[in-house]
Amino acid sequence: MSTIGQRVAAQAQQALQDALKEAAEEVLAESNANLPIGDPAEDPNPAFALAEHGTVTMSEDGDMATIHYDGPYAAWLHENQHAHHPRGGKARFLEDALKSKLPEPEGIVAGKVRARIKDG
Repeated sequence: MSTIGQRVAAQAQQALQDALKEAAEEVLAESNANLPIGDPAEDPNPAFALAEHGTVTMSEDGDMATIHYDGPYAAWLHENQHAHHPRGGKARFLEDALKSKLPEPEGIVAGKVRARIKDG
């Protein structure tokens, strides 16, 4: 591969990784907007805000993004479809956010790759 080809390939790879992280952060933001908000009187730890504990982590090679909530009852909130959330939000907040964004990642990635190569 020529030097120019190597440079274009490296730019495309970096743009792909940037776009993947951007897409994952958009999913996290939508997920945070749908986090269940329960009754403060029944909350086991009212000082704990789950939205503050959501993170996007990229794999070492940058080819995979993981969205994770680190909280004492994050999995229970996500999976319990019978819980009542009187102040809003819903179960399956992360899963639903991912499903709503699934059609978009290809467009985000393609646009960033094109822009990076065009500018680079």
